[in-house]
Amino acid sequence: MKKRMFYGFTLFVSLFMLVAWQFAAAELAQLQSKSKIPSQKDKTELAQQ
Repeated sequence: MKKRMFYGFTLFVSLFMLVAWQFAAAELAQLQSKSKIPSQKDKTELAQQ
């Protein structure tokens, strides 16, 4: 009985992790596809002496 409950719980957690992984992968792909807006911090100016 305990073994059956353990396998059921493990299956539930595994399915939950697979769904969470898909959402995380989709979110990451969406973030990577956005065009990067250059900010003021990216610009560097060099002064010659």
